[in-house]
Amino acid sequence: SSEAHLSNDKSGVYSEFQTTVTDVLKNSSGLSITPGSLISLERAGGAVLYANGHRQIYAIAGQNMPLVKRRYVFFTSCAGIDQNCRIITAYELKDNRVNPLDDVDTFEVYKAVGESNFLNSLRSAITPHNGEAR
Repeated sequence: SSEAHLSNDKSGVYSEFQTTVTDVLKNSSGLSITPGSLISLERAGGAVLYANGHRQIYAIAGQNMPLVKRRYVFFTSCAGIDQNCRIITAYELKDNRVNPLDDVDTFEVYKAVGESNFLNSLRSAITPHNGEAR
């Protein structure tokens, strides 16, 4: 699910995504994140409906929002007292292909790559080689 919120001080908007974990490739957050668990992810921006009926969209250039009921590989950062996890970026897995969530040239390298090749590349990148952690 997804829901946009106005920050407590009303100076910003963020979206919160309730996400079911299917696999964990790497977890250095200290949080217990396991397949089947439900986690909350946040991203700056979103669409807010005000009491007067006005709907306002807040967005950061180049950053898109994940869609509900889709599959993604999320890159997150979890910090702070409440351990909120924010989305750094993500890749959508659809029709056995990968597409970057964000419109940034750096992430285009995996655009339309096969899902299994992408996941194998990720696993290889995070697996220690010759005793060195990556």
